[in-house]
Amino acid sequence: MFYNEQKGMIFSRLNLTLVSWSSASGSPPSVSDPRKEDDLTYSYESSENNVYSKELIEDSLLGKSLESGASASEESSESLRPISSKINPVEAVRKIASEIGSELQYPDGIPKENTLAKFTILTRLVQVMSAKQLKEAGRSLYTPSSKPSSSRASNTWKAFRDAVGEAGTGPALVTLKEWIMSKKIRGEDAAELVSSLPRAALTPTPEYLNEFFPHEVRCAAVFQIMKAQPPANMLQRMAELTNEDPHKQVNAAVKSAIESAANLQGPWTLPLALNAKSAVHLLNPENYGSQYTRSSLRSYASDKLNLGFEQQLDHIGSDDHIVPRALFFDVRRKLGGVNNRYLSVSLNNHLIT
Repeated sequence: MFYNEQKGMIFSRLNLTLVSWSSASGSPPSVSDPRKEDDLTYSYESSENNVYSKELIEDSLLGKSLESGASASEESSESLRPISSKINPVEAVRKIASEIGSELQYPDGIPKENTLAKFTILTRLVQVMSAKQLKEAGRSLYTPSSKPSSSRASNTWKAFRDAVGEAGTGPALVTLKEWIMSKKIRGEDAAELVSSLPRAALTPTPEYLNEFFPHEVRCAAVFQIMKAQPPANMLQRMAELTNEDPHKQVNAAVKSAIESAANLQGPWTLPLALNAKSAVHLLNPENYGSQYTRSSLRSYASDKLNLGFEQQLDHIGSDDHIVPRALFFDVRRKLGGVNNRYLSVSLNNHLIT
């Protein structure tokens, strides 16, 4: 592992000690229903010569599913295995989702029917589908929330919906956004799907980030993080990302927040100041003008009165106007170790203009 100029290595060792041994007596018991295994490692054969064992249900279904997703989407990366264009991926998704929906009617049979393996296959199929194909599949599988949640149609829709949430591709993200905007998924279901996106994303490209997370939301998240006394490793990671993130508004918010936090004075803000100083050298060296998002943190302290004030002034810049989209002003008072909000003001661009 390497971090800056520090180097480290991790070793793991396992000791085995032979306690005793004895000669074998008699012949070993015979194996019932033996099966020959030529090789324990995976090797790909052409589709004409590739034969799947009946016992390996998941591998068999996976192979068929990958073949069925052959002609999936131009928007997804090509599969590592040959994919047949003779099978319609939309129909394959409908079939697998329907099977899962039926099996969920009888929970006791889920292990026997390999339902979890089928869901994994369904997710992989979704990963090679285009937004148009996902929209077509969703149109035929969608079931309104008014229907019983335990019905087969409802379970089929939920299986497909969750597979799209786990896919982590651009077309899947666009599909989720459309479902949320059209109220096909709402409330707790929508929140759970959105919360899974950072973990499920295969490649968080600029388009992926900007599709669901506009810079206003991301900048506001930076402001909230700075109020929560973030640790040094979090600030360092945020600083490093300013060299990779394509959006200047977000980079400007992170850079101004960390630089101003590093200059905080007083015993109450000392931990945050030290954490911010450890991240300053990782920031993007670019200087951002006043039209970009900015966060300014200041602190005032009186040791004699055991009183302190912490001020945070934030504004979110606009991509097409000099006037900021929003302005936030927050003052917190610390008296005798008690921290409470003293003043808070927020304005949006309608009131500012």
